[in-house]
Amino acid sequence: KAGVIPTPSHIAVFNQHLQEYDSSGKEIDLHTTLRKFSDMATLKGDFFLCREQSMEIVSRWLKDVKNMSTAEKFALCMSPVNESCTRSKNVLMKYIETYTSGKVPGLHYSMQPKTAKTFDHLADLCSIHHQLELFLWLQNKLPSNAVEVMRAEALKERTIQMINSGLFKAEKLTLSYDYISKDVRIKKEWASERRGEVDEI
Repeated sequence: KAGVIPTPSHIAVFNQHLQEYDSSGKEIDLHTTLRKFSDMATLKGDFFLCREQSMEIVSRWLKDVKNMSTAEKFALCMSPVNESCTRSKNVLMKYIETYTSGKVPGLHYSMQPKTAKTFDHLADLCSIHHQLELFLWLQNKLPSNAVEVMRAEALKERTIQMINSGLFKAEKLTLSYDYISKDVRIKKEWASERRGEVDEI
C-alpha cells in the first residue's frame, strides 16, 4: 500500500467538485472533504490517506474559522501540533484567531523558559520547545511579524540550552511525586495479601 498526502490545492479542487455535485447547496466542511477523500483513496485498497486521524482532528478545530480558504485550512492541518496537548492546541488556535482578525500574533508569556529544578520543570521545557517550534512553523505559513520570529528563535535556543543543562544535572532533579515509594508500598500490600491467602488455605 502507498500513503497519499494531497497538497492544499488538491484538497481545494476536490472540495470545489464536492460542492458542485452536492444537491443541498450547503458549504462542505474541511473534515467532511477529508473523510470523502480518504474513502476514495482506499476504494481499491492500494492507497490510504496519511495522517488521517490527525488531520481530521485539526480540521474540526478549524470548522468555525472565518476568512480562510479550504486550501489554507488544510495547510494548517499539516502543522506540527500535538492534538492531545491543550497548550499546543491553544498556540495554534490563538495564532489563527489573531491572524484572521487582522492583528499580529505574538508569543504568550507562558513560553518563557525557566531553569529546571524538578523533572516536571524539565517536561515543561520540552513542552515550551514544542510550542515555540509550532509558533515558528505558523510564522512561516502565515507570516506576520519578523520581530516575533527573532524572539521565538532566541527563546527556542535558550530552551534547548536549559533542557541540555537539566539533562546533565538529572541526578539532582527531584520528583514532585515519589513513584519509587509508591511502587514499594504496592509490592508490600500485594505480598501481604498473598500471605493472607496462603494462611487461609
